[in-house]
Amino acid sequence: MAFLIKKALLCIVVLVSPLTLSAQDDCPYRESHDVGVAGGITFYMGDLGDNYSFFRTPSYYAGVLYRYNFNEYYALRGQAAYGRLEGDRTRSDLPQTNGGLPWHFVRPILLAEVSGEVGFLPFDVVRLRKNNRISPYLLGGIGIAALTADHALSSNVENDDVPSSLYLQVGVGVKWAVWKRITVGVEWSMRKTFTDKIDYVVSPPGSILINNDWIGTVGVVVTYRLSEDRLCPAYSQRTPATRTLKGRVNP
Repeated sequence: MAFLIKKALLCIVVLVSPLTLSAQDDCPYRESHDVGVAGGITFYMGDLGDNYSFFRTPSYYAGVLYRYNFNEYYALRGQAAYGRLEGDRTRSDLPQTNGGLPWHFVRPILLAEVSGEVGFLPFDVVRLRKNNRISPYLLGGIGIAALTADHALSSNVENDDVPSSLYLQVGVGVKWAVWKRITVGVEWSMRKTFTDKIDYVVSPPGSILINNDWIGTVGVVVTYRLSEDRLCPAYSQRTPATRTLKGRVNP
């Protein structure tokens, strides 16, 4: 009987130990909520361009974001941004339409998206170390773009009937912990929409992967890691006057 009890206790220890170690590893990342701002340039790819050139008619965007960091590699974030898209028919490689007249459009746009980040290197903006302050990452998600009509053109065309469009987002970036809790990143994102009417021009029937328009952004992201005023017991030492975490003393 005693042997069975010891064996059962040993099994419990073996099963619980990995969970305990995992919990200890995750503890430093309890402070995992970031808030910040983003801004940069926008560009569009569609029928008024050659579908291969970037930044032909750049404009701007600005927004706010929230990011939840699961650990030092993975994060989930939500972002809302306002900006505008521009296109110029005089730069198109397609035959002129609309009577061959030059055609420049400007459309205000509102983006709302949820994206996941996958880092290539460990990243920690709370406990700054030389080997975890910079990390490249991949970005992917889904969102919706709310489009506003260009009133200078909408009265003369028949294709301004898409007030919004879903899109799929892919991107790359790199982030740097410039100061404790402050992160600065640079990223490039492309958004494949589910509409071919952003530029007021509809392509001939074909694959939606080719015909549907793209929305691109290149910008800077600045975030701040919120303090939750919590420390992991495995990494803290408490005295009547101080609380220490890996050499950091807080009152």
